Amino acid sequence: MGIENQKDIEGNSLFKEEQINLIYQGPSFDGKMELPQLTAQLRSTDIMIRELISDLYRRKKLANPEKTKIYLELKKGSFEEIISVVFNHPLTVCIVGTLLANVIWKYLNKEEKIKEKEVINNISGNSNIVNNINFIINPLQNEKDRLVIQLPKSKEETIISFNDIQTIRRSIQKIKEETKIIEIYEEKFYGILNSVNYLKEKYGFILEGTEKIIPVNFDEKLNLNEIKNILAETLEITARATYENSEIKKLEIITYKIKERKNLKDFLEKNNGQ
Repeated sequence: MGIENQKDIEGNSLFKEEQINLIYQGPSFDGKMELPQLTAQLRSTDIMIRELISDLYRRKKLANPEKTKIYLELKKGSFEEIISVVFNHPLTVCIVGTLLANVIWKYLNKEEKIKEKEVINNISGNSNIVNNINFIINPLQNEKDRLVIQLPKSKEETIISFNDIQTIRRSIQKIKEETKIIEIYEEKFYGILNSVNYLKEKYGFILEGTEKIIPVNFDEKLNLNEIKNILAETLEITARATYENSEIKKLEIITYKIKERKNLKDFLEKNNGQ
């Protein structure tokens, strides 16, 4: 079965895949990598790729980035990883690899190669990217070591040499000092949907115990009846929370349900063991 005809376990179509090759070359690699470095590098690569995917879906207003599949293959020779990203939306194909290359160029001060500078400036300040790039370059231990990031479909190639490491670290430090620290976490919250602009799909949410209105949107578009049913109800939501300098700035609601209410009789019966 061709990848473009495959479906996931929920019956959603999976479209073409994008392939990204990360090739570690040099004296430190002979078809091997130390296990602690490998574990940290694989985890950080996965986090960075998923963060780029989430950013892409947010900007393009596409739903369900969680359904995007990431596969990893290791090859012998110079230590080579092939990361295949299988998308459930055709508009995202061949974009994530380019975003990754552009972020690296940003950290290498190669601004002239970056096409969407505003987008890359925002992504490069994302704490999930900033905090994990080091684990990808840390395996470079010898001055002859290098990391080659290849995008086979577009034939683009980005090379990070051992001597580039300090440039990247200085760039990251400068970004941390100049930009807001943006962090995104998936969390549970309680609160009330307070303001609604249905046509523009803009909503406000007041967290339980606060008075501040936080902008929210829903991964799955709600119809008018669904909106009416949850207005003025206390909701339990699972959402991606975007923090700027530790302050919540927006919520992207993945799932929600009306918080169960208990009357005094239910409370007394429960405490009396009935």
